[in-house]
Amino acid sequence: MLRELQEYAQTHLGGAEPGFAPLGVRWAVSFSRDGRFLGVVELGDPQAKRNPGRRFPKCPHLSQPEMTARGPAKCHFLADTAERLLLLGVADDDRPGHERFHFHLQMLREAAASNPEFATLADALATQDTRQQIQRELVAKGAKPGEKVTFQIGDDFPVEGSDFHPWWQEFRRRLKPPAAGDLRRCLITGELVVPVRTHDTKIKGLTAVGGRPSGDV
Repeated sequence: MLRELQEYAQTHLGGAEPGFAPLGVRWAVSFSRDGRFLGVVELGDPQAKRNPGRRFPKCPHLSQPEMTARGPAKCHFLADTAERLLLLGVADDDRPGHERFHFHLQMLREAAASNPEFATLADALATQDTRQQIQRELVAKGAKPGEKVTFQIGDDFPVEGSDFHPWWQEFRRRLKPPAAGDLRRCLITGELVVPVRTHDTKIKGLTAVGGRPSGDV
């Protein structure tokens, strides 16, 4: 029964798999397959007064403990704010801001083993002239540093692909190794694991039964 529930959640509930979450993204930065910047595209309904953008049901997502694990300041992979992924509005002396940007470049280069286009994208974003061109177009279109962006390569949105998923899960495991403790058998996978006291991500949508708007552990 538990296995069937897991399969149902993965098939029907976006973001149910650990390491992923649904996300509304307003801006797409478009590149050719050889790494040429093609422009910035506003997703969703540009005529809407408050355009929420396009909803991607399964974006790579780091939990709060993973984001605060030891090491540099971090960001989410392929879909996050323009500030984090493109240095929009980030001052030269903002060390955490630059750490997040370079953390994303590192992720892209690691993930290139599963999709070589990630390396081409990383090289383009690391080029100052290209990055400044992207920033100018974002500002001209009215984008704010805190608004979500993703990338488009040719006709595809890499965030919608699945080729990088095995790498992503392994990357998350390396970010925050499991705590030491007594091993127990997982009732779904059959693997020996150390049980966690609480889920990494807060559960939202329980306000009607007394839950907090920010989510509950």
